[in-house]
Amino acid sequence: MAETHLPSPLRLARLTRGWRQSDLAAQSGVSVDTISRVELGGLPTLTTAQTLARALGSKLDALFPHSGTTRYRAAELRDLTGSNDEAQPGQAALAPTPADGPGRHASTG
Repeated sequence: MAETHLPSPLRLARLTRGWRQSDLAAQSGVSVDTISRVELGGLPTLTTAQTLARALGSKLDALFPHSGTTRYRAAELRDLTGSNDEAQPGQAALAPTPADGPGRHASTG
């Protein structure tokens, strides 16, 4: 089964809303440079993470899952995308690609 690679959860949430980085910056007060850095895998401060989550109307842990190998549960993906698609039993978990940033690795199983 082919793996599905996703952009960072922050980028996915932003794009789902049809926002550019400048739109998120205007809504949150966080600079475009910081948003870009975080979307590429940089670690935000807790205050910045909370501010971005609030601006996007998302849960903090959905936008900034723990570091290391991260697997997204179907419910988290639905929260980020607003999708009603149900995961099929036995379907492989989705994991971010190495391009999503340091400390995040695609699944190897």
